[in-house]
Amino acid sequence: MRSSDTHEDLNGPAPTIPQLRGEIDSTRDELRIYISELDRRRQEAFDLKLHIRRHPAVVIGVGVAIVAIVTGAVALAARPRRQKAIARRGQRGLSRLMSPTLPVSPSPNSLLKSLLKTAAPLGVAMARRFIGLRRNLWSRPG
Repeated sequence: MRSSDTHEDLNGPAPTIPQLRGEIDSTRDELRIYISELDRRRQEAFDLKLHIRRHPAVVIGVGVAIVAIVTGAVALAARPRRQKAIARRGQRGLSRLMSPTLPVSPSPNSLLKSLLKTAAPLGVAMARRFIGLRRNLWSRPG
């Protein structure tokens, strides 16, 4: 605020020193009020504990968002490694399928096992039949 704004008559007598001091003091008092209000708002704006108490849902939401962002970043970082491992396994499987395999002679143990697997049920069936025939022979009146 300029002194000429408060004094409408520019051609009139110049303001005295006490008048100017009074204007300066009143302007200073107004500015003090504004400055103290700005200081109070600044302190309130940067008081983190106050914001947490006033808005707990927002704080929880921000926390969940941060966890989600970090989790997504870790998953994206691990994704290429996981895809490479899957590709390597698939490549090995395909190479095993496509490579010519040499005929492998069965080991004596595997031959014996396969013979026993087929012979055991046949032997049991034959024994049952034989026992059944024997019973029929003995039960006939002779």
